[in-house]
Amino acid sequence: MSFDQWRSELASRVATDENNGWLSFLPLIEEVDESQVFMPPFDCRNTIEGLANSDVYCPPVGFELFSTYLKYFDRLG
Repeated sequence: MSFDQWRSELASRVATDENNGWLSFLPLIEEVDESQVFMPPFDCRNTIEGLANSDVYCPPVGFELFSTYLKYFDRLG
């Protein structure tokens, strides 16, 4: 999904649910340009190798897991 599509989708979802905590951030997100948003390189090989022989399972981050995280932080305020 392109950045512009993501921003439009976020604005659409926030507009339909004003209790999700994102409404006050919309003006900031609307002013952000794609060139201002970047992720630094991230390497989790050491973590994966360290957990290889353990019972710890790290599920892939998808919509459902990310939603769980956001709901948890929303409850914390």
